[in-house]
Order: sequence, then structure tokens, then C-alpha cells
Amino acid sequence: MQVGIKFSTAIHVILAACFFKDEKVTSEFIAGSINTNPVIVRRLLGTLKAAGLVNVVAGVGGVSLAKEPKDITLLQIFNAVNDKEKLFKIHSDSPKACPLGGKIEG
Repeated sequence: MQVGIKFSTAIHVILAACFFKDEKVTSEFIAGSINTNPVIVRRLLGTLKAAGLVNVVAGVGGVSLAKEPKDITLLQIFNAVNDKEKLFKIHSDSPKACPLGGKIEG
């Protein structure tokens, strides 16, 4: 799965758990709203659970948020699903003498 797809799908999962908090939110339900396979959603749920963002009850127990929605940031979601990728891809051809580009690239 591409980084952008994982991230946007994870956001969808978090939003579904928040929006439908009074209903049983299952991987099948979420997969239907994303138009993807429930296995993909279950894998993503495992990652989000490991990051402490969701609670998952095995079987058809459903998904709930592990924190208050206001305490979940986009960066937390991104970091949960993208352990190798950086948030921003920085071009690497700035002149080192440039006071901006030389510092951004580190």
C-alpha cells in the first residue's frame, strides 16, 4: 500500500470510530465505507492499536478510540502507519550556501 493510501485510510478508520462511536464499528463496516478488503482494514487496525490510538475487541466486538478525539493528531496517525517514510520529502540539491535550503536539508 502506498504511504498516502495508508495514511488516508488510517484517518478514515479513526474518523469512523469517532463518528459511529455509539454503533458497533467492525472491520467489515469500515472496509465497506472505504471500498476495500476487510483484511486490509484489520492489518491497519493492528497498527493503530499498537500505537495506542484504537481499542479492538476480537471477533465482531468492534473498534473504538483509545483516546479522546481531540487528543489524536494527524502526526500520531501518520507515525503509526509509516515507520520508514518521512512526512516531507526534501529535495537534496539546494546550494549549501543558501541560508534556507542548506538548513532545511540538515
